[in-house]
Amino acid sequence: MNEVLYYYSELDSVTKQKIKKNYYLYVKKYFKEENYKQTLIFALKYIYSLIFFPFMSIDSLLYKRGRKANIKETNEFLKYCKPIIDGVIKKAYK
Repeated sequence: MNEVLYYYSELDSVTKQKIKKNYYLYVKKYFKEENYKQTLIFALKYIYSLIFFPFMSIDSLLYKRGRKANIKETNEFLKYCKPIIDGVIKKAYK
């Protein structure tokens, strides 16, 4: 298969608004389920997002959500994913 059918990048698809909305939806979900511990956790995350997100870049938020890849993951990325990404980039610049 030489044609890329799907490509996902968290860096491209995540926004601060989506993260805030997600926190809010989890507050409602866990409250309905009467899971008050998770409700409190996501309520605090939501409040934090309202206060601090305007002063933070999306890159810093994504960095805090992730972790650095280990050597095995880096090698697997280079072997399997990088050729796909390179194909997408080549297609975009044709």
